[in-house]
Amino acid sequence: MNKKIIIERKKLADKTGIDIEKYLTEEVMSKAADDLEACTDFIFTLIIPIAILNVVFIASAIGLANLYNSTLLGVLFFISSLIISIAGGGLVGLKYALSDLINGINGLIIYSFGIAKEICIFKESGSKNSTYSVPDVFKLVIYGVTLPVIETFLVRRLFILGSLLYWFVEKAVFNITNLLTMAIEKAFKQKAAVPESYDPNNTVTSVDTTAKGSRTVSILTSVSKMVDGFSKTALEGVLVTCNILAVLSVIAGIIPIVILLIIFKYI
Repeated sequence: MNKKIIIERKKLADKTGIDIEKYLTEEVMSKAADDLEACTDFIFTLIIPIAILNVVFIASAIGLANLYNSTLLGVLFFISSLIISIAGGGLVGLKYALSDLINGINGLIIYSFGIAKEICIFKESGSKNSTYSVPDVFKLVIYGVTLPVIETFLVRRLFILGSLLYWFVEKAVFNITNLLTMAIEKAFKQKAAVPESYDPNNTVTSVDTTAKGSRTVSILTSVSKMVDGFSKTALEGVLVTCNILAVLSVIAGIIPIVILLIIFKYI
């Protein structure tokens, strides 16, 4: 895990007084396994369409070579078909692989909101002098629970490949967390109907716990729903983009193949 995140996690834990490690339970690991199970097949999902298309094109190349009695045609046909198999097939595989990855990470982030709500409710039902920042709690959950379980699961299942995949996931989750933190802060500003109850730093105390507890849960719930909706929209965008690029790749690959067949037919 990135040292910057480890240092930030320790600062947040000291600042909020939360022992985040106690939330690294078997239940959380089980949730990670459920959400990330399909992600472990990322490479296989990516490669399978390419492999299938290559087998088809190799067989076709052998058939054409025999039909026209030209090894050169078979070789040129296979080389031309690589555009379709690698670009087109790769994009189809990437579409499904990214779908699994986005859904898995989204599921864990939504689950993290649940843990954050649980911590906030617990804090607000405690000492009247309890003071903490809701955005800080959420970041602490991501840095102290979500990322560690993702790293543990991926490395345990994919070894070195898992470490590489986690590096990309960590970068994405880190940036998403910063955006979500700003969204939570903005939501607090919008929900702060009573001026004296609003703290510019979004600090929540356990004074009037019922009202503030309800507000905190409401805000985290609304932001988590926003994340879920945005994730689905982003996923749809990714799938449409991959489909369009795959079709363009197939077209780009078919053109040289057709030209090649025409040339050999009339030579």
